[in-house]
Amino acid sequence: MTFCDEFLKQRPYRQAKAIDLLAAGHSITDTARVIGVTRQTVSRWLNQDPVFADAVVYRRLELRLELWQAATQYHQKVMVRAMSFLESALTGRRSKRKIETAIAILNSLS
Repeated sequence: MTFCDEFLKQRPYRQAKAIDLLAAGHSITDTARVIGVTRQTVSRWLNQDPVFADAVVYRRLELRLELWQAATQYHQKVMVRAMSFLESALTGRRSKRKIETAIAILNSLS
């Protein structure tokens, strides 16, 4: 559980939902429609409640970090598979095209 998750538990449901939506890139208008308040209400939260505004920024950073971590894990798995393929190619018969593809994958990830 992240700091932002703990913070969101302390906010009213609509504000917590608004923080998640805004952090994920939804517009003020879309956010207001989804949570059932006016656009002006969401704007007021952003402009007159610095804690709310900071929570949106913090949550956005958390989401970016989660995305970066997932991408890093995916690239690591692809790299391990490509390296395993190249290792097996050294001991067996593999087509030149497959070897070139594995090398290209490794080069693109490094």
